Amino acid sequence: MHKYYSVCFFILCFVGNGQNAHLKIEDILNQKSLSGSTLAYSFYNTQSNKEVLSHQANVLLAPASVTKIITTAAALLELSNEFKFKTLYSYTGQIKSDTLFGDLLVKAGGDPTIYSEYFKDLDVFKNVVLALKELKVNVISGHIEVDDSSFDLEFANGKWPYEDIGNYYGAGASNISYGDNKYEIILAREKDSTTKVLSHSSGLNLKINNEVKSKGNVDNAFVYSMPLNLSSINIYGTIPSNASTFKIYASHPNPKIYFQYQFEKFLLAHNIQVLNTKHSLNHFYSNEKQLYQQMSPALKDIIYYTNQESDNHYSETIYKFLGYHLFGKGTNENALKALSSIYKKYKVDLNQINLYDGCGLSRFNGISCNFINTILKLMYTKANIKDAFFNSLPESGQQGSMKSFGKGTVLEQNMRAKTGYIEKVRAYAGQFKNKDGDTILFSIMINNYTCSASEAKKILEKICLIAYEK
Repeated sequence: MHKYYSVCFFILCFVGNGQNAHLKIEDILNQKSLSGSTLAYSFYNTQSNKEVLSHQANVLLAPASVTKIITTAAALLELSNEFKFKTLYSYTGQIKSDTLFGDLLVKAGGDPTIYSEYFKDLDVFKNVVLALKELKVNVISGHIEVDDSSFDLEFANGKWPYEDIGNYYGAGASNISYGDNKYEIILAREKDSTTKVLSHSSGLNLKINNEVKSKGNVDNAFVYSMPLNLSSINIYGTIPSNASTFKIYASHPNPKIYFQYQFEKFLLAHNIQVLNTKHSLNHFYSNEKQLYQQMSPALKDIIYYTNQESDNHYSETIYKFLGYHLFGKGTNENALKALSSIYKKYKVDLNQINLYDGCGLSRFNGISCNFINTILKLMYTKANIKDAFFNSLPESGQQGSMKSFGKGTVLEQNMRAKTGYIEKVRAYAGQFKNKDGDTILFSIMINNYTCSASEAKKILEKICLIAYEK
């Protein structure tokens, strides 16, 4: 009899907990603030191999930066943890006395980390200078020629919003990069809340149409420009009124020219003069002599910052590099083909999603929670790259965009997830341990909410807490 009552009690508790979770979810879904929005989620228990909680998991929604999961996972699957991008420096002509009678050549290899804010200890140009000094070169009679032809010139994806393209986070993919392909604009406060441009570091003779006001207490300034437009930009919005000077950051319209400008400036600062600073189109040289080969940090380290910082420039460059790697040219079309080819090997069908970029800035992207979980499940089974992938996702309550998510709850320091946030989109995907210590892989997204962004985040957090108890 005692065994009978114990079993009955267990069943009643289990059913009760299930009904309780269901009622809590119903209460959330019926909130007035979710009226007109689309909410979807899927939670998968890796120990029981079962989906423990789901809602509209096959619906395609805009995932924002959760898209980076697809790109970074594909890169690790195809290239491995320790893969490194390669940039080759060489020269043509002859060295006589202290002069190189020829050109300095740079063969770009898709490395997004050259003088990146995340790898400040890598002094790339210094190593080139040391190589030139060994040859006793103080003058270059020709010019710096950069071959970036492995990628196309569509630095910004055609499906990105116009207001994103000119800003630092809209620095897209190029085969050559310098300083994350962004430059600073320094503004000064004037009377009557107006501002003036003190300086900029683009290396271009830019006309800056400035409509930025010194008003309020947050940075809400935006740069409007287009790739390859080297003549003018527009800046609008506001900067904090308590700052006498303030920096804003813009994406460079031509990364190749930006790299050449910074390289020439560095050489001159180290007493190496480039006589011909007029940049030419790419040429094909023969009989060039190798000067220096720069290797990037390992891919696992680059992907760490891609996901931790949600870096669009890194993600888009990796995405297009996969297109170059598999199909010979870094284009958006080839990048999509590359993702399809890579995932096809693992029986993952990209025809189930709509994908237009590799980072998630495009509002046209449509991905289901089930698809995202399919990628997470795949990565969970790959012992050689599993840790590099999941450790790249920010930790709840501690890091980056996850710093406030789950703070003060059982999710704090118990969840790693990639976040996604664009206008009226909130998304999270990753893993956590439930109350029994089982690993839960999950994705959760909401589109077109009418409440505030912080309220939308809280709603998603509540659902994750319910899944923790399942």
